[in-house]
Amino acid sequence: MPAIEPNNLPGDHFIAIRHTENENGVDWEVVYVDADGKPLLEVGWLRLDTKSDPWMVDQADAVHGRGPLLYTVAMEFATINSSGLRPHYRNVSAEAYPVWRYYFHKRQDVTHTPLDPTQPFEHDEATRPELRFLYRKDATTIDELNRLKKLWRPAPPPQSAPPNDDASGSP
Repeated sequence: MPAIEPNNLPGDHFIAIRHTENENGVDWEVVYVDADGKPLLEVGWLRLDTKSDPWMVDQADAVHGRGPLLYTVAMEFATINSSGLRPHYRNVSAEAYPVWRYYFHKRQDVTHTPLDPTQPFEHDEATRPELRFLYRKDATTIDELNRLKKLWRPAPPPQSAPPNDDASGSP
């Protein structure tokens, strides 16, 4: 299955960017949701660690072809709200590494700059150098999701009834 793009998301699937609370505090996640905002965890999700700058991918899981869209949206969101997005400094799965490699070598719309050498890093730089970079991207995918009405937002609260202008209190 090729990587999914905003224009070929199934009609009942949306992307949500939302706060999550965990044992370390509040972070952000990018997740596939249904029309009611219910997470489709079996389809895919990505959690961001936002306690430092740049933000870092903390955990992710997606069915084949669904992860790159999550990474792209997370990268754009991190570019808007921090200095960008970096891979996890310890754990990058065999499934996630090709995504970072693709961003590094093939995506002309993604910039990458070397990370500060004082930042923690435990990958083998000789065999996986793409993981030692900060990635940034303009919000074109988020804009496209908005245009297609595929960026999920909670419904606004119902309007309350207008106040009774009768000061006498009589019905």
